[in-house]
Amino acid sequence: MRYSDYAYDEFQKILLVPEIEVISFDYEDIAGASGSGLTLKAPVEPGTLVLGVGLLITDEFATATTFTLGDADAADSYSTTTDHAIGTLNNFYLSLGHDRANAQGKYYAALNHIKITADAAPSAGEGKLMIYKVKGFAGNWRVPAV
Repeated sequence: MRYSDYAYDEFQKILLVPEIEVISFDYEDIAGASGSGLTLKAPVEPGTLVLGVGLLITDEFATATTFTLGDADAADSYSTTTDHAIGTLNNFYLSLGHDRANAQGKYYAALNHIKITADAAPSAGEGKLMIYKVKGFAGNWRVPAV
């Protein structure tokens, strides 16, 4: 199909606005996480295009802990342990421009989650996980009758 095969009305009804979901967390959220490893999870709805993931350290994490940012498919698909300094106040990391598998974004057709995984339980610290995303792709695309 080409652009000219679609009626104008089909395009004007679709307005998808990017948003930034900000999730505040502290060391207790990670230290008390259940499952394998110490993981904090943020759900991603089906039909969501994640454009990038960010991490802001608002209070230094005191233990020799490292974080990775990923999803259900790979714990380090947005960042590795060397991409950010969690022991540094106001350290900011954004996946865009890095070479991780999902650093430039990923479309989620099914329910998934963005997760922070720690290699050890931190004893202090706070941060903000930022998910840059566009929701609502599922069900918005139609192929015109031929």
